[in-house]
Parts: sequence; structure tokens; C-alpha cells
Amino acid sequence: MRYLLLFFTLLISAASFSQPILPDDYSNQYRRLERFIEENQGPGKVFLDPIEQIPLIPSAATAEANGNWAYQYYQVSQNTDWIQQRIKRKVAVFIFDTEGEAGHPSLEPFAWAEKDRIYTGEPVSAKHGHGIHVGTCIAGEHQFNYNLGIASPLGDNLKLIFYKVLRKEGYGYTNQIVTGINEGVKEAEKLIADGWFVVFNFSLGSQSVSEQFNAATKAAEDAGVFVVAASGNNGQQFVGTPANGQSVHAVGAIDQNGQIASFSNYGRQLYMSAAGVRVYGGWLNGQYAELSGTSMASPTQAAIAAILGATSNATAKQISNCLRDNAVGLGPEGWDEKYGYGANILSQLKNTNPESYPGENNGNPDTPNDDEPDEPDDPDQPEKNKRDVIVNIKQVFPVMWKPQGAGRFRTDEIKITVKYTSKLYADAAVQEITEGTSEFFTNRAFVLMPTDDQLDMTFWARHFYEMLMKRAGYDVQIEKIVTEIKGQKTELDKPRRRLASSIVRMTSNVGSITFAPNSIEQKAHLNLKSKK
Repeated sequence: MRYLLLFFTLLISAASFSQPILPDDYSNQYRRLERFIEENQGPGKVFLDPIEQIPLIPSAATAEANGNWAYQYYQVSQNTDWIQQRIKRKVAVFIFDTEGEAGHPSLEPFAWAEKDRIYTGEPVSAKHGHGIHVGTCIAGEHQFNYNLGIASPLGDNLKLIFYKVLRKEGYGYTNQIVTGINEGVKEAEKLIADGWFVVFNFSLGSQSVSEQFNAATKAAEDAGVFVVAASGNNGQQFVGTPANGQSVHAVGAIDQNGQIASFSNYGRQLYMSAAGVRVYGGWLNGQYAELSGTSMASPTQAAIAAILGATSNATAKQISNCLRDNAVGLGPEGWDEKYGYGANILSQLKNTNPESYPGENNGNPDTPNDDEPDEPDDPDQPEKNKRDVIVNIKQVFPVMWKPQGAGRFRTDEIKITVKYTSKLYADAAVQEITEGTSEFFTNRAFVLMPTDDQLDMTFWARHFYEMLMKRAGYDVQIEKIVTEIKGQKTELDKPRRRLASSIVRMTSNVGSITFAPNSIEQKAHLNLKSKK
């Protein structure tokens, strides 16, 4: 029902714009997406909201007159000269989303295709337009010179890197997203060492607090990355994850009059507001569309950070504080939970020197001030002997599999409980095995015997999990594995038949394969190689 309310809000907002062309079955698409989300929600999943998935096709008059209205709102044309004259370094923006369409005419000048990665296990052909639109909210070129993303004046000094962590159906799994972030941090560290400025954009989120997201985004911030994320689209006083992490700059949505969008989430973590209502940008198959959502606001703010990153040698935290102190207020004076610090209009940033701002902490409203006392260090803990920790991992994991000879892979979800033997204290052990398990299932698929079914899949998932995790250095066993078969939850909790399953595996073509780099596979390979 909450999505239906957003749908009617979007239609009402059309009164202040030239009328777009609504798809014939827009309301039906909206309801289908609403039902899909409600039926498939669960721990460890992230969904795009319906308003961010169904494109509105703008009339030619709207596109020609406005393009992306943010271009005018942020006064890009008036500030293009100083932006281009002051460029000091290149900028890379990592977009954790659906794919960026190869060859899209608007993205092609800014794409860095060889750096793109897929973490959903899907083929390149599995497409969804959301990521394309998000990319052109940052930068893009249009064949008719319509305005697109506000960082477009950076030209060859800006590159967009797409990490596909959301599936073509518009949802993703926490383990795949976090694995993507961790891999992105490694790539970002190399770029920063080579003199680049790096931004991470997350036009995704869920109504929760996730320590996995928080740890991954903190690692990004510690590496020197400016991290931006959408606040959420429920119109509620709650900033979703990952935007609610202290290392992330949460961004809400405003319309072209600078008014908060009715769907935009708000709260104490909100950093800034940005264009997010009926934003014009790229879509599938080289087309263009309007979308609304904080998914559009986040990359708009990422573009602002990219401009300051390119035109100075300031750190991400210095830029964060510079943007905070030079924002144009949209609500009550100073910061407020509906608008954050306001909006970063480029004319207000023209005469700033980001390098002169403090860089110890970022500019988030919930970040401790420099004059607050530091928390005392944790006392040294005595070394512990190894012990068993039973971990009921809360999130679900997608398992791609097929019998030999079958065409496409199918995807089923599993939940597992493991026994992990470690010297770590309980909290650290839980975090380590949760992250390791997430990495194991990322970009992985199983090819089984021709007669194998879904229950056999759980058996083989257990077999390869225990074998490869052990090779990678994890002393772990699955205590219970649960999947849903024909609407019924089914548990496989029998002890693994180690010898029998190993013989079957060696005398058949049963196997585990990976579609892209997988850190557990790499660790297992290196450990085996070192023992020879």
C-alpha cells in the first residue's frame, strides 16, 4: 500500500512539469512490483522501489526545454569555466547498482568498461535501466545536447565504473553487495595511490541497520573514498542502510522548487538534499526517461563531490566539510532532519578552498566533533584457545545451480547455521565467518548430476562450502541448511557423507564454478599451491 501512495504522489507532481508519457499499463506495472517486493522481502535482501523502476517517457518539449532540470538548479552552465580551468586530477565514481549499458550514447564518453564488475552471477545480457539512469545523473552526453548529469563538464577527467550488485529484477543480496564494496575498496586504493579522487554511489538501500554495510563503507572511507547513498523512499523519519552509516553521506530528494519530495526519507543522519523528482536521464537500449527517487538524488550529490574532487587536492573528509559549510539552506537555518544542510549550488562553491577545511572527521550531522573526548581504547584481551561458535547467519544466500545438460541456471535461496572453530571472541568470530560465507556464495554456481533436484542442491552446496572454506583457512561445518521447496521450508541437517560425496564428485561432472573473481576461491587456490 505504501508504494501505491507513492504512485499517486508522483502523478500529482506532474502538475508542475510538462506532462510525460505514461506507459499504458503503468498502474499495473506498479502493482506488480509492489506485490513482488512484499512477497519476496526478507533478511539479506535489498529492493529498488517501484517509482525508481518504471520509467516515465518525457515529451520532446520537456526534454528539449529542460533535459535534467538539475543542470539549471545547480547553475552548471554559469560555473563551467572555472570548473574546467581548475581541474587538478581525475575522478572515478563507482556505481553500485544494476549495469551500465555498454554502448549507451550518453554513457560511452565516461564509461570505463574494463573496470566494470558483476557480482550477481548474471550474464551481461541481464539488464535493468536503473543503473544507466543513475550514471547519467552524474554525467552524460546527449545527441541533441540536452543537459544530463551535472559533472559532465569534467569530460575526460571523469570515469564511471559500474559494479553490478542488483539483479535484472531490481533487487540484490547483501552478501553480493558487500563483496562488491570490499572489492571496490581494493580498486579504489590503487586509483587513489595513482592520484585519483574516488566516489562510491549507492542508489539502493533497505529499512534496516546493517553492520556488514557499515564495516564495508567504513573501510571505503578509511581508504579515502567519498561515500554517498540514497536515504530511502518511504516518506518516513528513518534513513535506510547503507545511508545510515557514519561513513556514508545520506542524501534526500527535492523537486525543482527546492521542496522535499513527499517520498523522501529523513532523519538525524541526513547530510544533504539533491534533485530527485522527475529527473531526465538515460534508459535501456539507448533511450531516455524520467525517474523519481532518492536514487536520483544520491548520484547528483556524488557529482558535486566529484567536481570538488577534480578541482582540488583535498581529501574526501575535507570535501565533506567544505560542502557542509557552504550548502544553501532549504529548511530552518542550519541543519534540519528534512533537508540536512540543504543543497550544494555550484556558485556557492566557486570561491571555496576545500583543502583549507578540517580532515579528521567527515561533515555528517551525526559525526562526533573534534573537541569531543575520544572513547577509551578497549583493554587488551588475553589470547583464547580455539572454541566452537554456533552461528545462525541471518541473511539469505542466493544459490545458482543447474543439472548437467540443462540450459539456464536457476536461483534458489538458502539459510545456513554453521559451527565455526576459532580463537576469536564471539562477536569477531561471527563477523568473520559471516563475511567469509558471503564471499563464498558471491559469483558462484553449481553444476550437478542430470537427475539432481533442489534438495540435492543443498547437499552439494554444503559439500563445496565445507571443502573450499577449509582450503581457504576457515574451520567451519554447516549444521543446518534450509531452502524452500514448493512453498515449504525444507531442512537438510544430516551429517555430510564426506567420503561418499567426494567419490561421487570425482567420478562425475559435479562441480562448483565462479563467474567472476571470488576471494574464497583465490585463497583456497593459493593455500593448495603453497602446500605443494
